[in-house]
Amino acid sequence: MGSDDRLATPTANPTEAGGCPTSREGFEDELGWGLGVASTEFRRWATEAVAVVPGGLRGYLILAAIAEDRPPSQLALAQSLGFDKSAMTALLDGLETAKLLDRLPDPSDRRARQLVITPAGIDALTQARLRLDVAEQRLLSPLVDSEAAVFRPLLAKVARSALQGAIHREACGDGGSDLCEQV
Repeated sequence: MGSDDRLATPTANPTEAGGCPTSREGFEDELGWGLGVASTEFRRWATEAVAVVPGGLRGYLILAAIAEDRPPSQLALAQSLGFDKSAMTALLDGLETAKLLDRLPDPSDRRARQLVITPAGIDALTQARLRLDVAEQRLLSPLVDSEAAVFRPLLAKVARSALQGAIHREACGDGGSDLCEQV
């Protein structure tokens, strides 16, 4: 049996067939392991950083999106952030109760509400951003500046693609199968 045969034929125990056919050194090179560990640690640090915002990280992201003037509606905001639309109302209620945002009537559609960040919301967002910067620096500390500058946009690109896939699955109701035509 040649080495190509060994790769094409699965065995019950890969080490019996001469070792696992991989160029990776160990599990530390696995994408899932790296994302999981980094995500867990960053989430812990980031949760502490945004403790001043009701709803934690999700509340922070809502304020950040509203401050950027991004959401045309609550549903669009939920989709753009990857949040379940049923959780959005409770999150907005908490932020409004804390006087970090206002829901004002939309002059173009009396049934809709515009989300507007308040001065207190801007202050809370600014505090949280400063603390999140420290958490990001802590996470990225093993990288030199040029590596971090490359890593950030690449991660954002992967995240946007994953979010589009999640939105597509939700809209199509296909639970991950490819029943909807690709747009």
